[in-house]
Amino acid sequence: MNFNVTKILLDGLKPYFNIDNVKVSTDNKNKNGRLNRSDFVTLIERQNFCFEVFDNEIIVAFFTEHTHFGDSFSLLNSGDPDYIQRAGAFLKQLFTCPIRKHDIYKGRKILCRKYYSLKSDSTEEYIGGSWYRLCSFINPFAKKRAEVGTWQYDSAKNMFTSVIPFEHDAKAINTVAANDHCRIEIYEKGGIYSYRILFLDFDDYFGYYYWVPTCDGIASFFDTEEKALSEAKSTATKAFI
Repeated sequence: MNFNVTKILLDGLKPYFNIDNVKVSTDNKNKNGRLNRSDFVTLIERQNFCFEVFDNEIIVAFFTEHTHFGDSFSLLNSGDPDYIQRAGAFLKQLFTCPIRKHDIYKGRKILCRKYYSLKSDSTEEYIGGSWYRLCSFINPFAKKRAEVGTWQYDSAKNMFTSVIPFEHDAKAINTVAANDHCRIEIYEKGGIYSYRILFLDFDDYFGYYYWVPTCDGIASFFDTEEKALSEAKSTATKAFI
């Protein structure tokens, strides 16, 4: 490492993130006769979580955004934390608070993307964003829509993950949450009842938890909703053993 600041920031992350497998690359370049040094630290490569330390500046990157920290970028009052402390606090915030990603589309083209940190006191803080409307032609008649997702660091997966919300099937007469990872849908047709079980699965490439239906119960029929639900719960319980 070129800088002790790099170690300070990594040590500050230890309670929230396993730093054993982080990659630290050093850069020493002569530019216009002046030596430029830096430490580039890769935390989660596939999701662009990293930071780079320079002589008097720290850049923290996350997803598609980055934030600069340096005392020259702001007017500090006496007693305010310096840029190293602010960068360390921001890294901790990224790994301990959920991050809400808010995308606005016009047709298929993205207009802007904003990130918010969701605090424990139910407040949210804007932490970065970009506008894309000048990057390509956008159909002015296209419909505007929003896509919102919440991401949080998952230590078991060592990445930031998001849960795709469960969507109730309009044809089902009842939906029951067997537990946090299982949903049961009950169907009725002509006084005959059946069920469908959905489990929460994980896509380790994109970092999404998503709902996957099983075939159990679709071909089984019951004369009451209670019997169908009872059988579905029993089947779901066995699946988790």
